[in-house]
Amino acid sequence: MLRNLKPVTAFALKRSLLSIRQVSGTQSVLRSPVRNSSSISSADEEPNLPWYLRTETKVAKPIEMPELPESSPQKLHELVKYFIKDLGIEDIKVFDLSMNEEEEVDGSKFLGKYMVIGTGKSNKHLAKAGTEMMNFLKHKYGTPSSNIEGLVKDTLLIRQQKRLKRKGGKLSSPQSNDFGVSANSWIMIDTNIDDIYVHFLTEKRRKELNLEYLWCSAEDRPLYHQEVATTQSDDIFSGIRNYHTSSRTSRTYGVSRPQHLPSFTRSYSTTPSINELVHLSESGSYQEISKFTNHNDPEVTQLILLSHINFFQNLPLNKAIAHADELYKSFEAAFPAFDASSDHWKIRYLFLDMLHKVDKSRWSFSIIENNFYGKSSHGHRLTEEDLKYFIKSVIESPELSNRYLDPNSNYDQHSTPFKDEGSESFVNISNNKLGKIAKFIQLCYPDLPEGNVFNHFESWDSTVLPLLLTVVSQTTHENFITPVKLSELSSPIANHKPVPYNKTHLDTLLEVIRVSQPNFLLNDETRMNFIFILTILANAHEWEQVYKLWDAALENSVPKNSGSTFKPDTRPWAYLIDLVAKIGDPANARVFLQKRWPQMIHNGIDATDPKIGTATAVLLEVADPENVLFKNVK
Repeated sequence: MLRNLKPVTAFALKRSLLSIRQVSGTQSVLRSPVRNSSSISSADEEPNLPWYLRTETKVAKPIEMPELPESSPQKLHELVKYFIKDLGIEDIKVFDLSMNEEEEVDGSKFLGKYMVIGTGKSNKHLAKAGTEMMNFLKHKYGTPSSNIEGLVKDTLLIRQQKRLKRKGGKLSSPQSNDFGVSANSWIMIDTNIDDIYVHFLTEKRRKELNLEYLWCSAEDRPLYHQEVATTQSDDIFSGIRNYHTSSRTSRTYGVSRPQHLPSFTRSYSTTPSINELVHLSESGSYQEISKFTNHNDPEVTQLILLSHINFFQNLPLNKAIAHADELYKSFEAAFPAFDASSDHWKIRYLFLDMLHKVDKSRWSFSIIENNFYGKSSHGHRLTEEDLKYFIKSVIESPELSNRYLDPNSNYDQHSTPFKDEGSESFVNISNNKLGKIAKFIQLCYPDLPEGNVFNHFESWDSTVLPLLLTVVSQTTHENFITPVKLSELSSPIANHKPVPYNKTHLDTLLEVIRVSQPNFLLNDETRMNFIFILTILANAHEWEQVYKLWDAALENSVPKNSGSTFKPDTRPWAYLIDLVAKIGDPANARVFLQKRWPQMIHNGIDATDPKIGTATAVLLEVADPENVLFKNVK
């Protein structure tokens, strides 16, 4: 019987409908002409007309484009128009992160240039919009590699989330929250087109996250400022935003407020948001931030400690010395000595290092040593990062270097204007520094066997070696030609005076390198160390040692192929020629052109390379000022 049933076609359905209408007396209506497009509704003239026969003309709304950056690409305009017209996304905002070069922007700046934020009507709307957009990108722009996050389509995953929600309903707060259970409330898409990132969110989710505040310019932040949330949220800042201080006792640590400290007159009924705390910390308002924050929260405590550093480093030298004692008392009062984390100890090191550089007579180098001893005694293992910080302090210490800060200059932690104070020999100063470093290494690595601790540095990070090389050399000497200074010189230095180094300890380091990692041409870091050692030896006019190390670099390099003995010459010839030429020793320049130049050509180095050519021209002026020799080189 079912086989005899015929499918109902559109034509048959229309005939049936006509017959029904003719019986019901609507034949005149069906035969009436079609109304023009200017009419709003047929019910205006025929109020008794059934709803399914009424005709309405829908007037298309014009697309209201949001404000886009002036330099935005054409594809951004096309995508935004597609979001509004075809996907129905509302309240679209576009942020140009490439224009915020002078401001501190969140890490998204390094992912893309444009952030697009839009609101969907519901979770299902966002899921559909995300799927349609991926298809649009693939077929319109040919970008099948576009990435999408937050889109849930798998039925199994949806069932799992429902299970989580059922389980969560049986628990008490805060486990009863639906964090992560409500799918498709935030969909993020990397379009792989002109560094454009797209965020589709529901209205509630968008309000909770407030992404606009992260990516807007500094002057627009008041537009997106939110009040402190009082409900639970999975916002990454909610832990600090929701904190409320039950006691508002002011902690000033007995220190009077400096006159030039920025004044904040805003009164907070609750603890400020993380952005406000960061602002206070960056502005150096160390007393203001201490009044209404939780000293038991490690993140807030770090901001308090950093506010002391930010206040201190922006002072002129004379004011820094004047405020050092009161800042130290305030800092120590805020420091959580018994439950301090490694980050707390690191911030304390940075603060004490600044104090020592400002006034070495009041704050000796021992405060830096005691800080690391204190960290170790509180159960924190001293790391390789601590070792590098310690060596850096040893190098820059005005006490250990027998130097002092020029009182006529402003203090700058990045460029300290030190002057020599005494005539103590460099070797003695270097030995004293190395002794402190060796003692610290034994503290960091208590299992090291007895003997020279520097024999074990091959297991450390490669950045430790340049620091040790700095200790055994005089890189700050006025006659020392650094690689940077070498590149800036346009002519050789007349009568360059040799700059001595700590020969005993440099030879020890070279011997350790020869045993542990003899290949100077292995990677960029080993090549930089190789150049550094060449520079130290060349500044001391130890040319025999320079060429000995130069030959060893090629001998210890790796063959090009595993089955071959051929070793390509990848040594920095242009740098060596420039170094020999700029130091300006005529005798050494002639030796180089007679012996090393033919070796370079034999090893297949292109002499027409612009860098080699420029350096060789200067070398010829030094070796042959009368222009009668080395015609083959010329």
